[in-house]
Amino acid sequence: MSTVTFTDKHVLYVKGASEIIIDCCDKFHTFSDEIIPIDEALHAQLNGVVDTMARQALRCLCLAYKVLDGDEDLETKNENNIYDVESQGLTVLAIVGIMDTLRKEVPPAIKKCRGAGVRVIMVTGDNIITAEVLAR
Repeated sequence: MSTVTFTDKHVLYVKGASEIIIDCCDKFHTFSDEIIPIDEALHAQLNGVVDTMARQALRCLCLAYKVLDGDEDLETKNENNIYDVESQGLTVLAIVGIMDTLRKEVPPAIKKCRGAGVRVIMVTGDNIITAEVLAR
């Protein structure tokens, strides 16, 4: 396990939907404690990892951070209620997949609704691939 020590610095930690957070990152923190730029190939590789986990019905989160200079605007938010400092210049620290299995009563409830003529629609904020796997 690697650790990062910053002295006299404030660090912003961010976690969220991988497909969103990865796009806010321009660097990757390697297992050997190197910080490398995210180029198109690495970006595709990171998204491939997310897709692989999503196909296994895992909910994917990206963990990222940013060392702050101390002069960032921490009051103004954009139209999506996000600070500018949160939306760019982050460093990917990890992508994690969380198993969240369906409760056992869900499939019979869906079957019962369909039998009653109710059209069942899934509403989720999950990654589209994860949602499709869970729906099946």
